[in-house]
Amino acid sequence: MKKLYNNSLVEKPLPDWAIEKNIKSWFFYTGKSMNPTFKEGDIIFTKVGSKIVSGDIIVFREKIFQRITVHRVVYFTKEGLITRGDNNSFFDRVPVTQEQILGIAEYFDNGGRIKVVPNGDKNLNKLKMKWKTQGLLKILKFPYRLFYRAIKRTRIVQFLFGKWFERKIIKIFIENSAGSLIKFIYKGKTIAVKWSTGLFSCKRPFDLLIDDPKII
Repeated sequence: MKKLYNNSLVEKPLPDWAIEKNIKSWFFYTGKSMNPTFKEGDIIFTKVGSKIVSGDIIVFREKIFQRITVHRVVYFTKEGLITRGDNNSFFDRVPVTQEQILGIAEYFDNGGRIKVVPNGDKNLNKLKMKWKTQGLLKILKFPYRLFYRAIKRTRIVQFLFGKWFERKIIKIFIENSAGSLIKFIYKGKTIAVKWSTGLFSCKRPFDLLIDDPKII
């Protein structure tokens, strides 16, 4: 049986237990939008024809990019189903219509262990509480972000503590066929990376100290 994995066709037969439970199709899960419910590489088994209720996790094909997406139904509108990834901070912009739905996720294989998908209102209500808490934390963190940006612009921290931190930060230069990069290591952990293409990635609060062309 051919199924889609990251928009590519692969061969894998349905297991006997899935056939007995009237499972019609399976999909590999990729991405992070449904963490921790699903993890990269989990196999999701779906049913078709069942009535969809709020809280169900569905597999559908996106209208614009034609990608296979696995998200949870939050509520219904005249235009279609409004969905959201369990790990996302926003709802999907485009409603999902009946024609796009490939099935309802019923079971999933997590490292060889078959589990029941946490569908339904009970699980959705738990997520709504989690989303509200995350939204509140964002509001509470807003003044902190403004203060952080102000400090970063003035370079006060760099002036006061920069020299002390620089003595403890190790720079590693790496060259390969793809180009070169610089890694910044602090206490055995990578805190920043500078690619030869000009891209620069830095973890807080070290961006207050080393996010500077003179240091790089």
